[in-house]
Amino acid sequence: MTQTEAPLAEQPDPANKAELLARIRAARAKLDSRLAGLDDAALSAPGPEGWAVKDHLAHLAAWGRKVLANMDGRKGPQVLGVPEDVYKRGDWVEINEIVRAPDKARPAAEILAEYRRVHAALLERIAALPEAELFGADDNLRNNVAGNTYAHDDEHRPWIETVLAYTQAK
Repeated sequence: MTQTEAPLAEQPDPANKAELLARIRAARAKLDSRLAGLDDAALSAPGPEGWAVKDHLAHLAAWGRKVLANMDGRKGPQVLGVPEDVYKRGDWVEINEIVRAPDKARPAAEILAEYRRVHAALLERIAALPEAELFGADDNLRNNVAGNTYAHDDEHRPWIETVLAYTQAK
């Protein structure tokens, strides 16, 4: 997967926790509706850039785990298994390939379950946060949540569509 210009969400940023949770749920529902009925073969077939749907789902789960770990005071590179120097360089293609590596051989069903489990954990943790912690003067947590939930799902949905179109055309 290369980092190209992905379509950005058209909606304004959520103004409160209820809107944030609704936005997260809506983005995931759009993505999940496209995944409905896909079998292991469809989830595992690589697309034109070498990433399968299961790779995208593992990626989304990994970055969701990063948010959860950040909420616990742990740093992103540690959680993602990315060397600190690589993370600091910010080469997202390199970082994402490192993050992807441990999941390449995992079965699609296992990755799909993890993708769902992490999402549920994120929703639970976000719902439990005080509104002021998400929508106070410090927007780091809110940006981390947004960037690794609804915005990330919206970013990967077109790539997943491309993989599915490519593999179904074969």
